Amino acid sequence: MATEAKNPAVGEFWQEYLRKYASTHKRPRAVQRTESFWKQLLEFTGALRLGDISKKDIENFKIWRKEMGNADQTVNNGLRELKALFNRAVKMGLFTGASPVNGVDHYPIAKMMPEFHTEEELNRLLEVAD
Repeated sequence: MATEAKNPAVGEFWQEYLRKYASTHKRPRAVQRTESFWKQLLEFTGALRLGDISKKDIENFKIWRKEMGNADQTVNNGLRELKALFNRAVKMGLFTGASPVNGVDHYPIAKMMPEFHTEEELNRLLEVAD
């Protein structure tokens, strides 16, 4: 027997997510952060149901956020929030589709190397300190 496909309306899903998961498993600030990215995605795509959002939509959303002036890390954080949201929808049995965020690459983040002083600079700093 096949399971019934589930593709809830975005508003219906969000209310269920808040009621059944977020209110007991996330802190209020974390819920606000997730909701912010969620609302931006819905505004960008105009999606009415979870299944309306495609991987291409997520890719375009990522580019749009970058063009709006968001830093790479901020865009990556948004992708991580959205991925968790879609994965939670599947785990909760609210959505039977595939997460459109899976397989979307994040922007590479350059790791800053610590700055070291040369011996001459260190000696000069010690002289000034004395």
